[in-house]
Order: sequence, then structure tokens, then C-alpha cells
Amino acid sequence: MAVDAFLIEPRWLEVTRVEVETWKVSKPLRIVVISDLQTDEPGEFERSALRRAMEEKPDLILLPGDYLQVARDERREARERLRAIFRETGLSAPLGVHAVQGNVDPEDWTAIFDGLPVTCYPETRSVAAGPVVVTGMSFEDGFHARAFLKPAAPFHIAFGHAPDFALGDVGADLLVAGARV
Repeated sequence: MAVDAFLIEPRWLEVTRVEVETWKVSKPLRIVVISDLQTDEPGEFERSALRRAMEEKPDLILLPGDYLQVARDERREARERLRAIFRETGLSAPLGVHAVQGNVDPEDWTAIFDGLPVTCYPETRSVAAGPVVVTGMSFEDGFHARAFLKPAAPFHIAFGHAPDFALGDVGADLLVAGARV
């Protein structure tokens, strides 16, 4: 188990493609989800993974949390390194980059994205993004199995760190969560 935890998973990049068809969107959208980096040393692996994500030419990027996993005294330096990698790799998309808090992220998690074109969701809210509406779930609401979201037109995407919100009354066409359970 130690080999997996310390040697394999920290450098394991998993790319999965899923096609969702709907009449609610007139042309295909490429949505990239970058989840659970949980890095303690932002560096070449994160740079490579983000470059790979940007090669997909996404229309929309969702970041469902768990960005850094470092001690408090190392947080500022790690945050600056990760922000520099986001900037260097050109983390952006025509319909926006959207981020929510994960369970390893501190209260000041939004500081990771200072100066970057990223919409952060410390509270649950919805944002119109071209042909879609994106609802970012707050940390608490993402873990709420009785979450309630009104439907939104045209195509509604709801995302959070934990998948628990999907058990609620969520009026969305696509639900995305980051945490593996």
C-alpha cells in the first residue's frame, strides 16, 4: 500500500472521455475536469497534467477542489508555485474556469487563484457561461445529501467536491464531483 500511496498515485494521470448528448446545446462542448491535485510540491507533474488538459482545447474547465495538501507554514510558497504553474500553462477556457473548495483546502483556498481568470465559489451560486449555466456548490452544500437546486436554462451544470449533493433535489443536466468515494 505504501508503494501505491507514495510512488504510483502521486504521479498517476487519469484521462477519461465521456460523451453526453443533449438537444439543449447546439454544438459540442469540451469540458475538462481537473480534480484532486492534492500536491505537496507543485512542479513538473502538475505542469505536465495541466498542459495535457489544455491540449484538449476545453470550452469550460471545472476544478472540484483539493489543490494543495501542505502544512500551514508551507502553504504560501506552495500556493505561489501552483499559481505560477496555472499561469504558465495558460489555464483558461472560453466559457471560463470554475473552482470549488475540496476537503483538504484551507479557508483561504481562493487565494490560489488570485490574479487568474478563475471564478471561485465559496458559496453556492450560479453563473451564466455562454450556452450553459454553471452552479458551483459550496463545500458544505457539496456534502449535503438533501441539496436543492432549481433548474436553470439552457443546459445546467452543477459541480462540487463531494458527490453527496447528487442525492438531493438537484435540477441540473450534468452533475460533476471531484472526490473519490
